[in-house]
Amino acid sequence: AFFQHISERGPVLMVFEDIHWADPTSRELLGLMIEEAQDNRVLILITFRPEFISPWTDYTHITNFTLNRFSKGRVIAMMENITSGRALPDEVRDQIIAKTDGIPLFVEELTKTVLESGLIEERGDHYVLTGPLPPLAIPSTLQDSLMARLDRLASVKETAQIAALLGREFSYKLLAKVAHLKTDTLVQALAQLTDAGLVFVKGTPPNATYTFKHAMVQEAAYASLLKSKRRELHASAAATLQEENVEPEIVAHHFTEARLLQPAVKYWLKAGQRALERSANVEAVTHLQKGLELLQSLPDSSVHSLHELELLLALGPALMATKGYAASEVEPIYARARKLCERVGELSQSFAATWGLWLHYQQGGQLRQARDLTEDVLAIAQKQQDSALRLQAHHAAWATFHRLGELAVSRHHAEQGVRLYDIKEHGSHAYLYGGHDPGVCAQTHAAILLWCLGFSEQALEQVLQALELSEHLSHPFSRVDALFGGARLHLSRREYDLAKVRAHEMIALSTEHGFSLMQAWGTVIQGSAIVNEEHAAVVIEDMRHGIDVTRDTGAKAHVPYLLSLLVEACWKTDQVDAGLETAEDAFQLIDKTGERNWEAEIHRLKGELLLNQSPPAELEAERCFEKALQIASAQSAKSLELRGAMSLARLRQRQGKHEQAQNLLSPVYASFTEGFDTADLKEAKVLLSASRGHNT
Repeated sequence: AFFQHISERGPVLMVFEDIHWADPTSRELLGLMIEEAQDNRVLILITFRPEFISPWTDYTHITNFTLNRFSKGRVIAMMENITSGRALPDEVRDQIIAKTDGIPLFVEELTKTVLESGLIEERGDHYVLTGPLPPLAIPSTLQDSLMARLDRLASVKETAQIAALLGREFSYKLLAKVAHLKTDTLVQALAQLTDAGLVFVKGTPPNATYTFKHAMVQEAAYASLLKSKRRELHASAAATLQEENVEPEIVAHHFTEARLLQPAVKYWLKAGQRALERSANVEAVTHLQKGLELLQSLPDSSVHSLHELELLLALGPALMATKGYAASEVEPIYARARKLCERVGELSQSFAATWGLWLHYQQGGQLRQARDLTEDVLAIAQKQQDSALRLQAHHAAWATFHRLGELAVSRHHAEQGVRLYDIKEHGSHAYLYGGHDPGVCAQTHAAILLWCLGFSEQALEQVLQALELSEHLSHPFSRVDALFGGARLHLSRREYDLAKVRAHEMIALSTEHGFSLMQAWGTVIQGSAIVNEEHAAVVIEDMRHGIDVTRDTGAKAHVPYLLSLLVEACWKTDQVDAGLETAEDAFQLIDKTGERNWEAEIHRLKGELLLNQSPPAELEAERCFEKALQIASAQSAKSLELRGAMSLARLRQRQGKHEQAQNLLSPVYASFTEGFDTADLKEAKVLLSASRGHNT
């Protein structure tokens, strides 16, 4: 918003240098700025080394330039600029041209090295050699040139070395605390480095901030430190920075370089946790993995095991966020954490490790393992008598049993979750467990379950409460989760206009925040609503793409449901072969994962497709409808049972068996106590009336 605001006041130039060194979050911010720049009065100038692969090449408003090395003429012009127009001896000039190879920084530094070397002296409007030019007098590399300049500033070289250890930018106050030099000595040394053009300064001591002219100047100064001295200074810097409230990863870096591994591990953990709080998940993974790597160099002990457990429990959510819940890297993290819990840690940590592994298996379609772990988290929560753990244990249970098709059990746990949830006490859970709010999740699951169980009006009330709660949370992913539940319920109630509205909002918010999985799910639901309303085959490819994106993440949760929507779309658009192929794909996935909550509907839709064949496969379709009825009845899924009964009743009517159609549909319809204004129940009533009319 600030970026847009300043561009409204006037044209803006923004310069970002050396993007190849930028952290992932900074690159993400820059990407957003680049996207917005096409609609604002902004020129963004970005520089980076050739090895950096730009992720922004697809934008049409970007122009790429390759900055070539300087020509001989430009090198000479640059040298004359540095020498104030005085010509260098031809021999010196030619060596600088040859050795710098047109690299501007090298031209500048090598020219200054020669001017400071004593090899030449000023004579009016030119320079002359003070004697024969030694063969190796002019350095051959930029690094050598920089070191030669530092060596000639021997009295302040140590100050430059200590400053380089602190980073490319450093404050006077911090340098003073680490260097332990007298004030006059330090001020004079920094002034010399500034006069030499090796560092730039903002402000005046003690409130000054200094920046090395180039990263390579800093690197040259740092590389000249002896290893023993380097460790000693890093230890001093770490001790000082601990008291300065700076970023923990900087303190961790200094402890690491000082080989003080135990405090280094502690600060890498702090850095990872802080990055997680800011949703800087890529950085969090890097920090936490550094901590784990250092632990391998420490002797085994209960203290170190506890540190490892803390690192792993922070790394798990970060990996899920960056790689996906079902990513192969996640399982060993939580499996190791559970093993460590047997030796060290508290019940709450054991719960977190078990819950994380449950989420991995649940999203990865390993529902048998997920069910076992659900029982484990319920048992741990029962021991703790902690409302937060009980809520999350029920969370695991309602999600797992729902997908297994044990709808009544799932409803019980979802209702327990709704009862336990308190926004003040549990509003932070969205950042700790699975990336979404458990209150929203409980209500959206309860809504879908209530619809399946035949309570359509109660389902609508629950989903409206979930949407209202999500508006108060200021947590985008939880809002998207509520919209998914709303879109899915409206689709089930055959309220296609409302389903499209919710799906459209879901897609827009997911696109804005980079929730690719939820964006894909929204695309499939939106396509289903359009097909059902308009019988438009054009969106089917979008639906297929949404399912492909989902599968590419490794996630298998909800995929049978999404495939059922694609099967239905194929039926509505007379794509029989494609629909039957998709149905078989869904059945294979159901058998592999055990996700059976939408199995009845897929059997019913397969039957409808078989009736659309030429000639119709009535016997096989009948078996599909009967299978759908059997599964739905066993799951107490009344709404799906009603659909199965309607499909079979229509077939019976088609066969002239109107009494059988009435006897089949009547008891299912009579079992409903609400939702009579919904499309399915209205259609069932018409079917019953038609059967009764024929029977009389």
